[in-house]
Amino acid sequence: LKLQEYWNMVEKMFSLGAMNSHYNDSKNILNTFGIDFQENYEKRAKNFIDAYSEEYKKQSLIGTAVEAYNAAIKFQDYSFLLDDGAIIQFSYSKTKLRFAYTECPYDAMSYKEFLHSIELDYSECRDQFYEEYNQYLIEKPQKEHITHMRYDYSEEEYKEIIHPASHLHFGQNNSIRIPVNGILYPSSFVMLVTKQVYWEQFKEIIRCSDKLNQEKLDFYIKHIRFIDEISSNFFSENDCKELTLR
Repeated sequence: LKLQEYWNMVEKMFSLGAMNSHYNDSKNILNTFGIDFQENYEKRAKNFIDAYSEEYKKQSLIGTAVEAYNAAIKFQDYSFLLDDGAIIQFSYSKTKLRFAYTECPYDAMSYKEFLHSIELDYSECRDQFYEEYNQYLIEKPQKEHITHMRYDYSEEEYKEIIHPASHLHFGQNNSIRIPVNGILYPSSFVMLVTKQVYWEQFKEIIRCSDKLNQEKLDFYIKHIRFIDEISSNFFSENDCKELTLR
């Protein structure tokens, strides 16, 4: 590509409009698979830019997964708070993307179960008691293991073979980076989380008796494959020879 054509392509890939569209698709995915959530409208209003508190940034770098989660809950550093206490985060700039899923690290009731325990119904009060639920969460005993997944795209940090521009992390504070031969958006990341973490809900929607529900299967394939190409500037011929996700 000529230089101007390349930058036009980058501008299209990382446009705020594209992020907004895929963000809305993410909500549709969660609704489709019956995963209830609270949307953080304040973070949404910041257009995914510099969306996290300094305390969360600190804990995500040097703290444990539980400490990072606690900071995210305290400062509402999430895009979606799921009914089971898990959080999903999105952040964006024209050369960087960061999407993360963190399971609730506490052995606790879901938000709907919490409401039922105080004789309330979700259909009546909706998100009104999330602050009380957050306090309830951090007072419960911790789980032995939790699932943490993070997707990063960073052109500035790219080093051929050593540090892929596009990659997935599994776990907190480790050097595991699985290269991804493409650029994910919120909807493809949320679909990945939905299938891998919320398997039972996913299975019930995708299957119809003993057959696959073709409409829902097409819906899944459409979003899980919504990945843009990476310029060869950030995914070299040697990178292509590695074991990568696509």
